[in-house]
Amino acid sequence: MVDKPSQRWASISPPQTLRQWFFVIIGPGMAMAATGVGANDFVTAAVNGAKFGVGLLWIVVAGAFVKGLLNEGIARWQLQTDTTILEAWCHRFPPFVRYLFIVYLTIWSFFIGGSLGSACGLAGHALLPLPLEEKWSIAAWGAVHWLGGAALVWFGRYALFEKVMSALVGIMFIGTVVGAVVTSPNWGAVLKGAFVPSTIPAGSVPYILGAVGGIGGSVSLLFYSYWLVEAKRTGRQWRTATRVDLTICYTLTALFGLGVMVMAAQVLYPAPNVTERTSLLIDLAHSLRERVGDTGYYLFVLGFWGAVFSSILGGQNGVPYLFSHLVALTKGVPESAHAAYTTTTSRWYRGFLLYMAFPPLVWLIWGRPVQVVVTTAIMSSFVTPFIAATLLYMNNKREWVGQAKYGIVINLLLVAALVLFLYLMGTEIKDQLSKLFQTG
Repeated sequence: MVDKPSQRWASISPPQTLRQWFFVIIGPGMAMAATGVGANDFVTAAVNGAKFGVGLLWIVVAGAFVKGLLNEGIARWQLQTDTTILEAWCHRFPPFVRYLFIVYLTIWSFFIGGSLGSACGLAGHALLPLPLEEKWSIAAWGAVHWLGGAALVWFGRYALFEKVMSALVGIMFIGTVVGAVVTSPNWGAVLKGAFVPSTIPAGSVPYILGAVGGIGGSVSLLFYSYWLVEAKRTGRQWRTATRVDLTICYTLTALFGLGVMVMAAQVLYPAPNVTERTSLLIDLAHSLRERVGDTGYYLFVLGFWGAVFSSILGGQNGVPYLFSHLVALTKGVPESAHAAYTTTTSRWYRGFLLYMAFPPLVWLIWGRPVQVVVTTAIMSSFVTPFIAATLLYMNNKREWVGQAKYGIVINLLLVAALVLFLYLMGTEIKDQLSKLFQTG
């Protein structure tokens, strides 16, 4: 196949000069880096650092690499075929897949608001407590961020969204990487821990697998398709630049995770009994204050805030694309008319944005019962293995992707990733159902 511009979407020319290459990094990949690291990733990294020190930093690098591999596969399919992975699921798989995914997306979007909103509320309260009881200060800040994010998506356009997400990446970088630097770690041990796999400590396997599978997002991987279209990076001539974009994206993702893990290792390790809870991050911030003063506290909390608010923005911008495109595909709308559905001003896009903005606020007012946490965790665990499995199938069909067909090395890596994700899915379902029955 000969590289050619997209015949379906508007496309700009790929970068030719150094200045043009610079602007490649301020784009969809930057938005992915911001969206893919949220509260759960911060908690996982903090727990691993507190329990095992810097010796297991390599698991963060491995996790970012695996998610980068999946996102490259999504981009590979789209740039080669001029269709999104969502369209592939709808056109090349049985019809029940699209209906199941619509139901899944509707339920998941309702429950995820409680998780992201309350985490952002916790960060807001840590930065500037309101003169209210703590739970109401957290709820108020959560609502402000959740509704503020929806308003920004409603009134803004992709160009503004891209700039805001790039700014939040900068805040996350300062909060995590600079925050790690001020704790004065042993840099030799840090570099060795990041790039030289060590002996696996007893009891660490579940935490290692969770870190590898969690960092970089799940449903958010699908947003990249629409951000490529918005940025006018379509057609096979964008393959090289997109790989650079994703390399930068997941390098930043790894740096964020490494920074949090180093900070936790510096101030909490060894803490074998530390538990996975969002409030652990505030405990870590207070420990940083004791070690390096207010600078450490505010750097970390600011980084945490940037991570969660960027996840809110990314989700509120990205999920309505998926829903509105699913509506077009389910209604059998001609391909040429899909853009009228997926534009950020369409009634389908904005209607789902409103659905994401208001109903989930109930979890901020009533708190998050165990059932909500369980439902969100179980539903999120299904997405990544499904993406990995479908990419293995679709990107190995030469009649579909031509010369972009996967080679043996990528196939082996994806098979290993699929096995990992299936294991994590089974473990997550088992653990969450146990919590549910214990509570009941």
